[in-house]
Amino acid sequence: MQQSAQQTSQPKIQGEKPEKPTPKQPKTMTYQPYEKATIYRTAETLLVQVSQVQSRMNRKDKYVLGQEMYRNTLDLALAVSLAYMEITDIEKKIGHLTHAIEKTTLLLIQTRIAARRGLIHGIIHAEIVDNIVHVIKQAQGWIKSQKEKEKN
Repeated sequence: MQQSAQQTSQPKIQGEKPEKPTPKQPKTMTYQPYEKATIYRTAETLLVQVSQVQSRMNRKDKYVLGQEMYRNTLDLALAVSLAYMEITDIEKKIGHLTHAIEKTTLLLIQTRIAARRGLIHGIIHAEIVDNIVHVIKQAQGWIKSQKEKEKN
């Protein structure tokens, strides 16, 4: 019996070290890249749409209203990506998501102003508003789920 125990601990091939048990690795939280998240892709789509609208505006509106719309959309995409990458501090994540909702709400107001002034027409206006509402709903749901996690 002692021989069989010694034989199993010896290398099977010459020069090969006997297998040592590996210590258990700590669990790490994994997440998909933020670029794959639906809320981020929608924010990216909004960025493209706002950029197209801004390029069609007259000079005065392009550099006043259009630039603010574009800046708010950039801030939205940044806030969503920061929230997605924050995996340890739930309060920071909720803060980023709240910021994203604020920027999206500003963008919604600016979109309505642009539509009233005739700067955004028909289908593109409907698509932008639909994407804005989609982002707000997703962010609110995400905040709700984070608060539930925080309670547990």
